[in-house]
Amino acid sequence: MGINSFIINPFFESEPFIHALVKLKQLPKGWHYGQGEPMQDNAFHKAIEIFFYFKYLDLVVEPFPDEDGGVILSYNMTDHFVDIEISEKGIIGVVQAEGTGRNYTTVERRSSVNVQSIGVFLQWLIKEPSSAFLVTVNSSPRKKPLTEVHSSRERIVSSQSYPSVV
Repeated sequence: MGINSFIINPFFESEPFIHALVKLKQLPKGWHYGQGEPMQDNAFHKAIEIFFYFKYLDLVVEPFPDEDGGVILSYNMTDHFVDIEISEKGIIGVVQAEGTGRNYTTVERRSSVNVQSIGVFLQWLIKEPSSAFLVTVNSSPRKKPLTEVHSSRERIVSSQSYPSVV
């Protein structure tokens, strides 16, 4: 299923998240200071799957490009933050942090998480933000430290190298 089949569907035409994701998919090779791959189909399709959980729970999530052809879905609720990193191969990692600005603490990091676990995690996050990971997701090491993900996103958001997608 290509990008156009998502855009043609009337449900998706009105979804800002889908339009933002399509724009990220269209970024040129080298979009980030000469580095950066366009979003790969595996990451695109996983992001759509995960988006349905956010939509069902009436939560707003923002997509950000990842340099390796993946995508980072970012959600915050007051001082709780969740980054869902989807690699170019569609492998999902999750980071939960608490705090504000640069004064935050990483609560938990997970990798190789399945889409259904994200749905369960989001439901728990709404009810019990600080204990959601303890109930829903199995532990394993994460590919990138949280600071690298956040600093990369800050550079991307403040960069004038491509149009804003949100």
